[in-house]
Amino acid sequence: MKTYLYKLTLTKRLWDEKNWTKKDEEIIEKHFLRIKNDFELGKIIHVGKTMKEDMHGFGIVVFKCEDEEEANAYMQDDIAIKEGLMTGICLEYKVIFQK
Repeated sequence: MKTYLYKLTLTKRLWDEKNWTKKDEEIIEKHFLRIKNDFELGKIIHVGKTMKEDMHGFGIVVFKCEDEEEANAYMQDDIAIKEGLMTGICLEYKVIFQK
């Protein structure tokens, strides 16, 4: 297994909290539950986000997959990406230090 990360960035519309809809919040809840479940199953090893929700803000999901194709498919299956709330980029990731 290799380690990958995907970086999530909110779409511009969602930079302003006033623009969030009930549907957006429901999608984010499903996004969160998928990540939480996969973390509990051991597929995901780290999740985090910046405290900025503007063009500089982002979240990351560090996870294990067999290869780049599987990793990209995993990222593309994220409901927040599928529903257009976030964009993502997936990259192979090398852990240098870890506690």
